Amino acid sequence: MHEETLSEDEFIEDVLIRAFIMMLGVNIPPENVRSYMESWVKLQAKQQNKPITEEFVLQQIPAYITHLHNRR
Repeated sequence: MHEETLSEDEFIEDVLIRAFIMMLGVNIPPENVRSYMESWVKLQAKQQNKPITEEFVLQQIPAYITHLHNRR
């Protein structure tokens, strides 16, 4: 699942921040935006009955963007 030293919230935040900075090469979103994304990840994991792994969190980034686009 995630490193023993990090809480679930810290783990999700860590993966998202690394994804934005190291993989996408962009600035990290403001804290309130990250908080919504973290909630989205936790909700999707619960709904899909899946563990929160690094791969799962990364897969949720495009899903979250699609969700935001469909809401407009």
